[in-house]
Amino acid sequence: MFASWLYHFQSALIHGIHSALLGLPRVPFVSLSTFWSGVRRPVIAMAHMELCFSSIPSSFL
Repeated sequence: MFASWLYHFQSALIHGIHSALLGLPRVPFVSLSTFWSGVRRPVIAMAHMELCFSSIPSSFL
């Protein structure tokens, strides 16, 4: 489960960077927002998983 999540995070990050680099020469602001939209979702998912794992009592782990 963690490995697939890491893969999705990595691919989304690479996609965001790639989109940002493609848009960079034309409009830096748009590429920045494209980069952010590519990165935002996995970052939110990461924070959500952090919360889920920290809320589980250690006796279950």
